[in-house]
Amino acid sequence: MTVNNLADAISYYESMSAGRVVWDEGIAFARARGLVYAEMWCRGERLLALYHGGSWDELEREADLVSRWVEEHGGGQLEVFAHVYQANVQVHRGSLASAAGHVTALLPRARESGDPQVLFRVLRPLRWSPLPKGTGAGRTSTSPSSSGSPGRGR
Repeated sequence: MTVNNLADAISYYESMSAGRVVWDEGIAFARARGLVYAEMWCRGERLLALYHGGSWDELEREADLVSRWVEEHGGGQLEVFAHVYQANVQVHRGSLASAAGHVTALLPRARESGDPQVLFRVLRPLRWSPLPKGTGAGRTSTSPSSSGSPGRGR
């Protein structure tokens, strides 16, 4: 749905809050017309604005909703988006074990996608989260690096 691209561009060139408004409108538009797939993609993409806007409780509820929908219907990289932003929130809240669980869940999907946009989103929580041995992910530090700071992540 093109509203995702529009909201993303507005978020990047204007502000996250302005982009969120467009995502909210896209969700309402899709829901009113029974376009569940489009609605879920808007919800998944809107996680970016929820994260950067500090609406982390809402982000966790929305990401759970998106994840459940993906489990039932499929959705490929949409599942990665849900786990990425949940992992980021958990890192900032100091719940590194929970963040690692999200990273472990998203890493195989991100690799399978082969999509640079998806792989790039995984980097931030990956570098901050402890991972179980055997994930092949490399870094296992339990604290953010001095160079890592919350930011746009894109």
